[in-house]
Parts: sequence; C-alpha cells; structure tokens
Amino acid sequence: MDCARPSTAHESIPPLGQAAASTSAANARPGLRKAIGAKRRDILTQFLIEASVLSLSGGGIGIALGYAFAKVISAIDVGGQAINAVVTTDIVTLAISVSVIIGLLSGMYPAVRASRLDPISALRYS
Repeated sequence: MDCARPSTAHESIPPLGQAAASTSAANARPGLRKAIGAKRRDILTQFLIEASVLSLSGGGIGIALGYAFAKVISAIDVGGQAINAVVTTDIVTLAISVSVIIGLLSGMYPAVRASRLDPISALRYS
C-alpha cells in the first residue's frame, strides 16, 4: 500500500508555485544591485516602474477587449432595435487610472520589501 505524502500549497496550486518561484528569483536582482551600490530609492523606483508598466499594459489590453466587445454588442439587433454600446474618453481614462493605481498599490509591498533586503542574504539564497 502506498502512503500518500502531504502536498504543500505551492504544489497543489500551480499559480502559487509560479509566484513563489518568481519571487525567490526576483530577490537576486535587488540583492545584486544593492551589493554593487544601488540605493534603496533606486530599487523602489525600479519595482514601481515595473508594476506601473505591467498594469498599464493590462489596462490597455482590457480597453482593447472592451472596445471590441462594445462593437460586437452594437452589431447585435434585438427585435428591430440596435444596442448602442459606446466607449468614451472618460471611460478609457477611468479604466487606465484605476489599472495603474491598483498596479502601484499592489507593487508597493514587494518594492519596499526588496529595497530592505540585505544584499548578502539575497545573494546567498539565489
């Protein structure tokens, strides 16, 4: 009879495992940068720029999909009446703003954590 070994959370939930792997891999970069003289502010800036670029990209993809979906909905004729789905500049501005704000807020914790890393420990575990 085989004994089943208990699995850890990162083995049973694939995205969690990927996040754990990318987090440990990302610790080497700020550790190396601090070891060669980067300031805490430089690492914070790098992480926040990465977070805002990623969220801006995601927001742009979401807006493109929303625009395409609005065009599809507008083309549907329901009992002789067309549905008028419109994407305005205000909606696009709001969507991009919310996307970037969420990206910056969610990138704040890893940025602060990475900027406080001890360079020796970060390099040791990489």
